[in-house]
Amino acid sequence: MSAVEPRSAANEPEKPPVDQDYIAEFKAQITAWGFSETEKSMEPFCVLDDHTHDAEILGLVTCGEISITVGDLARRYRPGDTFELRYGQVHREKVGPHGVSFVVGRRCR
Repeated sequence: MSAVEPRSAANEPEKPPVDQDYIAEFKAQITAWGFSETEKSMEPFCVLDDHTHDAEILGLVTCGEISITVGDLARRYRPGDTFELRYGQVHREKVGPHGVSFVVGRRCR
């Protein structure tokens, strides 16, 4: 993950949701790679402190935005952006002012 400081969305317009065909392609690809997929939404301004997941994670933001911080590196994800978290990788999450929805693929060891 590259180091990108999350910016305030107060002065930026919300990015439009992702096209349904693109979402379907993403779901098909992660399923082919052995990931189970689900859709998830989080409330505006939700913050999750340091935590891990018991699976590899691949995600596609479909609406809203989320910042994910790994160590000292933070990255903001908006509609159309994908993210990856390794099995057991410690990270933090902070949801933007419009909430966030995403497709998430999980692959357990």
